Amino acid sequence: MAKANQLARQWQVLRILESFRYGISIEDLAEKAQSSRRTIERDLAALREIGFPVSCESRDFGKKFWRLEKHFLESDKLIVGPTEMVSMHLAKQCLIPLSGTCFGEGLEQLWQKIQALLPKKALSYFAELDETFYVKFFDIDSSQSESAHLETIRKAISENSIIRIEYNPDQRGSPFTLEFHPYGLVLYEGSMYLIGHSVQAKALRTLKVKRIVEVRITKKTFQRPEDFSLEDSLRKSFGIIYKEIKPVTVRCEFKGWSARLLREQKWHRTQVIEEDNGDKLVASFLLDTTTEFKKWILGFGPLVRVIEPEELKADVVESLEKSLKNYKT
Repeated sequence: MAKANQLARQWQVLRILESFRYGISIEDLAEKAQSSRRTIERDLAALREIGFPVSCESRDFGKKFWRLEKHFLESDKLIVGPTEMVSMHLAKQCLIPLSGTCFGEGLEQLWQKIQALLPKKALSYFAELDETFYVKFFDIDSSQSESAHLETIRKAISENSIIRIEYNPDQRGSPFTLEFHPYGLVLYEGSMYLIGHSVQAKALRTLKVKRIVEVRITKKTFQRPEDFSLEDSLRKSFGIIYKEIKPVTVRCEFKGWSARLLREQKWHRTQVIEEDNGDKLVASFLLDTTTEFKKWILGFGPLVRVIEPEELKADVVESLEKSLKNYKT
């Protein structure tokens, strides 16, 4: 975790240097980064060793001022060609869910700088690309409050600060308050989710950022587990829901177009096609929760049958019976 804190601090140092075109003293830099002078000196040395164009000059009776060179990405070895520009323009569409958030601001600023350097004909060409390549998402509605929440959460993650969250999982219900150790953020199906440790539940929890009413950083800190990994925590989840339980093997029979989808795409990293006779196939999955998986297979209707476990089979049967009863009334 110490390495993560160091990287977050050095990223902050770079941002401060970038905002002071004519340089900043080591004392002011340390104050703005809320670190000691010795720590900042080590960070500057590390950044220069990596290759960041950090320099210093002496003025005002020998006082040193540190700055980041203006042309950070300018190099005779770096040539951005037409194919790279097209790829970046198309990739920008894939990151549309970040629009309106603090994470999307940097990308938008970068693209605006690039557009300012492009001739009008090139801009027209990129506009035409939008009509030939389109990335479809659910409607994205990032409010100012969500962007502000994300910035607060990002700051708390980098500082290992405990946050107090007012959370409302149901718009019709009343929000409740909880203390939370924020471990990381996950972008999933156009929405941002916060994963961390709930003090009240004494377990890992996943919170949808859009459902956060208010978030405040407390004066208390937490120690993130050394063995925690965002990727590992979601490895056996079929979606975004995480539960600390023993993974269960799920086996299902797929036929018709549902079988074709399984052959064409791997829907989960643990997916294994055990049998396939052309008309139907049997696939297995190793999941730590079946909540989202059940919703997924119900969407296939009669083309999917749960083989095991028995608990999931019974749960699916109950859902189908309720649906049938709903249509009969």
